[in-house]
Amino acid sequence: MVITYRKKVVTMKTFTLFVCVILIHIISTPSYAESASMLYKELNLLGGYSDANGFVDEIEMMKNSIGGEYFRRFSNDNGDFLTLDLQTRLTYKPTKNFNDAWDLEIHNAWIEYKLGFGYRLRIGHFDPSFGLEPNSDTHGTILQTLAMKNIGFKSDWGIGFKGNIGYFDYEASVQNGTGMKLKRGNGNFLLSYRIGNPQSKDMLYGLSLMYGKILIDDQMHDLMNDDMSVRKRRIGLDMQIPFRSFLFKGELAYGKDNKIDVLGSLGQVSYTFPFHQALIAEAQVQNWLNGFGKDKAYETMLGFCISYRLTSKITIRADYTSNFNKDDQVFMQFYYFGI
Repeated sequence: MVITYRKKVVTMKTFTLFVCVILIHIISTPSYAESASMLYKELNLLGGYSDANGFVDEIEMMKNSIGGEYFRRFSNDNGDFLTLDLQTRLTYKPTKNFNDAWDLEIHNAWIEYKLGFGYRLRIGHFDPSFGLEPNSDTHGTILQTLAMKNIGFKSDWGIGFKGNIGYFDYEASVQNGTGMKLKRGNGNFLLSYRIGNPQSKDMLYGLSLMYGKILIDDQMHDLMNDDMSVRKRRIGLDMQIPFRSFLFKGELAYGKDNKIDVLGSLGQVSYTFPFHQALIAEAQVQNWLNGFGKDKAYETMLGFCISYRLTSKITIRADYTSNFNKDDQVFMQFYYFGI
């Protein structure tokens, strides 16, 4: 992978070497000898039928894949101080010819260092500090947040900082603005900030801000934006509310893509059946508006999903999604994730 800066070329090895030097320096210190690590294995098989396209084999960032996640926490006599997370997938698209069907995706690839007094520094590939995504695990689920439509990707390369102001927790990120690919072009960047109540609470809510110049490519799902780069400005609200067997999620985002006003909203409810908690029913509605007035482009998506945990590691899902007069899709998923 190569990062191109007009007349200067910097390889991916530069960034990787920087992260590795920090990690090796920390763990080589004698007092940092203790650690706890876990290696998770992942298998994601899915497929479905679309009225518009016939057989389909992916949903946004969800593809047929095999992968894993390596998670390690380093500690000393004062407790844990460093966390490492590396999550990758080898994807396969059966609708392409064999040689072009494979791709390697990097999802989580970060180290986070505790600075003390509740402050933490994160370096690598991680979620921008905006909306529901930083507090929701959507890596293996069919129903997603607004991140793909709102930003164009779910994770990006950069540096993040977490802390607190009185009762509230906050996080801020300075990132590259390209998603999985680490490259430069047209001055791309992404700044994001979220402040909310502590994540230890059952009910979560937050306010987010985002500003950046996002580099768009064919792997991004940015709605109705064909420019090489898009300047994005956003303000957002999000919340998660558990109530008995229900979990309610909501997200609202407003801003501009270049000079076009955009407005997105998401509402989702999940119900865990009390008599059989391996069975979960979910319903979600997403709305996205590009522009106001006669030139507006409006999209509404309604999704229903049934999940059943066969074991602690295996989940099967059935999903129906309607895009109202544009497309209806039915999906099945087999998902394995465990040590």
